[in-house]
Amino acid sequence: MKQNMKYCTMLAVVAFLAIANPSFSQAAVAPAPAAAVNSWQAPFTQETLSPDDVQSFEARAMEKVKDFYNYLNIISNPQYDIKLRQEAEKQAIDLFSGNDCTVDKKAITKFLDSCRVLKAALSWQVSNVTSKTELVKNGDSYSGMLTGSVTVGTSAGSTKNISIILARKQKQFGGDMEMVWTVSLYNIE
Repeated sequence: MKQNMKYCTMLAVVAFLAIANPSFSQAAVAPAPAAAVNSWQAPFTQETLSPDDVQSFEARAMEKVKDFYNYLNIISNPQYDIKLRQEAEKQAIDLFSGNDCTVDKKAITKFLDSCRVLKAALSWQVSNVTSKTELVKNGDSYSGMLTGSVTVGTSAGSTKNISIILARKQKQFGGDMEMVWTVSLYNIE
């Protein structure tokens, strides 16, 4: 009974605050001001990028490298459902700028296919992902290189060079098409 009384009292207080102060009930659902939305969208849609924007995209490329090796852990593990592994393969391909990209001198699709048909799980680890050459403007895009240490299974880690590209691509948002900056992996060697 005491618990019900406490609950009813709290409910009454909240109802009173909502009636007495209309802004109280609207605060949690108020939309973000247009300026706030535009400030986080700006680096993606503007025609030119500031040095800070370029650095942010480079940091995102480092995350994409880690994502790629996490996907490889799923793709190369035959204990996982094949549909999950195929979806991880699609997600891994989306990290690259196109089907002409390579990993260890194999086309990305062939490399991922070879990982998917493994009979035993293979563990992939990437560490120390850093910038080898900063993203540099090259015409309408930027290119650069990352480096990282990759360990496969129990083998000793090997250093990989990861080419990255930052370019504007057309993307669909609802019914609208918009040009946005996207950083992608290119080659991993």
